[in-house]
Amino acid sequence: MNRQHPSAGRTLATAIRASVAIVGALAVPIPAEAQNPNAPPSYGRVSLASGFAPDPYQIPLHAGGDRMVDKLPPGCTGFINAVAPDVTLDYRAGGWPLNVYAISDSDTTLVIRSPDGGWQCDDDSEGLNPLVSVPAPQTGTYAIWVGTFGSVGRQPARLFISEVDPQWSGTPSLAGPSLDAPPAHGTHQLWPNFRPNPQMFQVVAGGRDPAFAVDADCSGSIDFAAADLVVDYRADSEQFSLYAESDTDLTMAVYAPDGRWYCNDDADGLNPRVTFEPALNGRYQVFVGTFGGGTANATVYASEFGRRPVGPDLGASPTYGSRFLSAGFSLDPLAIGLQAGGRDDAGGLANGCYGAIDFAAPDVTVSYTAGAYPLTLYAESGSDTTLVVNAPDGRWYCNDDTDGLNPRVTFPNPMSGTYRVWLGTFGGGTAPATLYVSEQGGRGGTGGYGRGPNPNADPTHGTRYLSAGFRPDPLSVGVQAGGDDAASAVADGCSGYIDFAAPDINFTYTAGLYRFGIYATSDSDTTLVVYAPDGQWHCDDDGGEGLNPRIDFADPMSGTYSVWLGTFGGGIAGATVHATEAVGVGSGGPIGGILAAGAAPRYGTRSLSAGFIPDPDRSAVQAGGGFAASALGGNCIGYIDPDAPDLNVRYVPGSSALSIFVEADQDTTLVVQQPDGTLLCNDDFSGTDPAVEIRFPMAGTYHVWVGTYSSGPTVPATVSVSEYAPF
Repeated sequence: MNRQHPSAGRTLATAIRASVAIVGALAVPIPAEAQNPNAPPSYGRVSLASGFAPDPYQIPLHAGGDRMVDKLPPGCTGFINAVAPDVTLDYRAGGWPLNVYAISDSDTTLVIRSPDGGWQCDDDSEGLNPLVSVPAPQTGTYAIWVGTFGSVGRQPARLFISEVDPQWSGTPSLAGPSLDAPPAHGTHQLWPNFRPNPQMFQVVAGGRDPAFAVDADCSGSIDFAAADLVVDYRADSEQFSLYAESDTDLTMAVYAPDGRWYCNDDADGLNPRVTFEPALNGRYQVFVGTFGGGTANATVYASEFGRRPVGPDLGASPTYGSRFLSAGFSLDPLAIGLQAGGRDDAGGLANGCYGAIDFAAPDVTVSYTAGAYPLTLYAESGSDTTLVVNAPDGRWYCNDDTDGLNPRVTFPNPMSGTYRVWLGTFGGGTAPATLYVSEQGGRGGTGGYGRGPNPNADPTHGTRYLSAGFRPDPLSVGVQAGGDDAASAVADGCSGYIDFAAPDINFTYTAGLYRFGIYATSDSDTTLVVYAPDGQWHCDDDGGEGLNPRIDFADPMSGTYSVWLGTFGGGIAGATVHATEAVGVGSGGPIGGILAAGAAPRYGTRSLSAGFIPDPDRSAVQAGGGFAASALGGNCIGYIDPDAPDLNVRYVPGSSALSIFVEADQDTTLVVQQPDGTLLCNDDFSGTDPAVEIRFPMAGTYHVWVGTYSSGPTVPATVSVSEYAPF
């Protein structure tokens, strides 16, 4: 015939090893009671017509079995699976010879039953590899067994079906992956309760080595040279999953800490997933394969919550409620205090989306009736935050760092409808933040504030930065009180006249154990308007001495307090604004002094420096006491003994974060006073165990109190200090 085989470029044999084929060319039926060629094949049925491509056609399998070949012509040898053929080939012959051969790292044999009932066999045509060549093949069904020469159990092999010369060279080894080589995409350490969850790793999946060499249940092609990545995981969870995603059909093989292989092909559509329940502590070596061969870009995920959720739940009730606004709304901006962040990665939603959010529900929904104004959503926080918005058109709009580390999304021509808003944290975890909705462009935007005070404008008399325990106390700043705008437009209870254009002064305050007060003194009757970090307006007229105003925050938030000083009757007057942590009229007394941080800790002091070992550092304590920690303000709860810390941690920081967490059989709480006097509290970080995580720890002594959620006797607990995420 005058045609070119689809696998052009290979040399067609002019003399096809006839001597090998003739072993089976005794093409007369010979009884074979031990072999059953009609049984369903172990590795599948293949249908090929002459001229097929690709050539050779390859089938990974495990050679051998528990039955010695018998009752066959001389030259047939080896141990096979007598119950069924390994492969059944339905072949339509043409003008080409048929070559069937096997390659393995073990000594293999071939046994083939032809369509006419004859038997063809081979052992060592190429080294220890067998070949059966049929110069003039018949159309029909071929039952094929790949055996092992000795009784050595099942061995990885690859069966080839071809119409051209056998390709013995360049065939991948079947010895298995190297577990000692450095991983292609690095080694990654994960700690319990890691953030963000899931973690993502970019890899190149696939290779030229058969995954079935790892285990009979493994499929696809991987690269034996080295793992794609290694994950060292300190297990303390009910579940740990490794899974991969790509536009290509992927497979996965994981060598787990228990010394066993775990494989998967299509747990999630065409994507693989391997889940460990409970999680195993130690090293996971991850090989990502392609089912059809070749390589492909892929993303590997590590999660403590199984499969990554498909995406945010657009129909869920918002965590911090819904807002219903129409064009021209006031007050502008609308401020909403919330906790930013979550466990889910926003990166896959759209280009430009970043950070960790909570797929379970939006943080806020804004139902908006559009008018002539642009609509801006922006956020402010002491942490690096991100913004994810699903607009009424169903599209995703995201931003990270438009305003420093704060995000902002503006719709110049906004649609009417529902805006679903998530506020994320760039580095994972959660953080307090304020979300703003505005028609004036947000911080750094354009447009005036004609309908209310503008807390985003630069303050006329500057910003003062204060931390708990600041000195001098009070901090005093001279200002000009008054303006032309009626404060009554701000909120109920506001009086006097101020200048909406800009605050008179800002106080950016880091809260601690004390109340925080703002008041004014003047020879004139003055009033006070304060925009607090939680987005709420606070006003006073004569709450201080005489005709002077004062506002006290018994449970102050950290953040910026924007201050306007007004005159009751209008006009301008000289005045002084004061910031203080001292007792004010009706304030109820200072909180400072309740906690005896200077007392000797009951369970000692731990002196640690960056990189300390062992990590975590553990101390046994008795949790609880008779004092309600809620009196400290903030999110402090439970019952502690304020007369002395339970534990002191003297720490010299490096580049790591610092975590302090508690483990107990009872429901416990945690109070930590940082070296600068600020207070951190937590209740149920993981189950009923509390934790605090300090991303940028300062040098000094951390005073630790461990409480019980309910009043009662003390309970045993363990305090752990770590430079990794809690738990």
